[in-house]
Amino acid sequence: MTVRIYCLLSEMPSDDRLRWAVYDGDRPLDLLKSDDVDVVSNDELLSGDLNDLFNFVEQLINSLNTTIELVGVLPGEACTMRQMPTPPKSGKKFRAAANLLLEDELAQPIDDVHVATSTRTGVDGEVIGTVIAVKEKIISAWVASFKEASLELTALTVDFLCFEAAMQTGAADIDRRSLVVFPSRMLWFDGARGFAAEVGLAGSLLEKLVAENNGPIDFYGSEKLFMAHFQSYATYKGPIDEYRLLGYIHDAYASPRKPISLLQGPYRVRKNISFDLSIWRRASVLAASFALAFFALLAIEGQRTSARAARYQAEAERLYTENFPGRPVTNMRARVRATLASGGASSFADLSARLSIALKANERVSINRILFDTSRQTYSFTIASDSNSAIDEFRQSLAAAGIVANDASGYRRSGDFWVGEMTASLQ
Repeated sequence: MTVRIYCLLSEMPSDDRLRWAVYDGDRPLDLLKSDDVDVVSNDELLSGDLNDLFNFVEQLINSLNTTIELVGVLPGEACTMRQMPTPPKSGKKFRAAANLLLEDELAQPIDDVHVATSTRTGVDGEVIGTVIAVKEKIISAWVASFKEASLELTALTVDFLCFEAAMQTGAADIDRRSLVVFPSRMLWFDGARGFAAEVGLAGSLLEKLVAENNGPIDFYGSEKLFMAHFQSYATYKGPIDEYRLLGYIHDAYASPRKPISLLQGPYRVRKNISFDLSIWRRASVLAASFALAFFALLAIEGQRTSARAARYQAEAERLYTENFPGRPVTNMRARVRATLASGGASSFADLSARLSIALKANERVSINRILFDTSRQTYSFTIASDSNSAIDEFRQSLAAAGIVANDASGYRRSGDFWVGEMTASLQ
């Protein structure tokens, strides 16, 4: 018997506790409270840290004599997704093309980004490639944390990627265009495409998605929220919670084409994983022996890493203090996200959309080194063009779009281009 455990992960191992659900075949595993397994129901998530998960796995193996598969599910906010029509047939060439696609879109090297790929056949028989990018440090941190707890992931995926595969089984009651809204975040997907974001950041994107796609939209979440904001263009399908989300993820793994796994390249699983805890115990003894030999080296490397982390932390606190004067330096990332999810998020999205339209209308102009000042609600960027007249036309397009553009520096000749600095803000 094989039991699969689905773990809802946070963006990084230190952010939050794990939540997981256990499935045996096509149903939740019905575990009653006993001396061996302390689980009282099968309709709610279990939670704990990785050590708690290891103890839970050990109890299952000892009491049920079963094989365990662990599937990690990252939040969609941690990744970005792109589609590539007619991708190369070779997996290596596909990944190389995906790297070039992302590098071109981000306009910077992607050495610190992990890329995973997959292909599917569309309704007209065409082959469509899917590219998922996530920061390398997120993947490596979770893989290392599981191994440190004597556990190993069978697969690692992203929450919104699971719905298309689940629909192939007929078990999931979600149609192809759906909006799933939790109290603080939402998921959108329409087939093989989707995204996840905090509610404040995602709201301004929905109007564009609704306008670009035809057909009905199913809404899952609070009925009160639906009546207040979404009833004009969506159909209410019922409430949603994390336990129901993991049910759809399990349906996805029961389908012929499972969701794309991020465990590719250096992280790929080379064999089916079956937990034999005696092996881990023997390995831990061997690891302890080697640890004694390398203790001095690890101590030195730890000091170097600690010093480097202290420098990064000091620089982050300096930048935070400059942008948020008078606010205590506590959880900087939460503070920045809260600022973006507040009233300033709408101006950020609006300014970005208008700037994008103006760029498309002026193909002779390009921008890079883009920064957004949340306190001033202003973009600053380097602008380049083959002529001054093209820059003037771009400035006129910005003005027509309701954007105030100011030169932050003079323009200088660099090869075949005129290069300078510009700022842009809403009128």
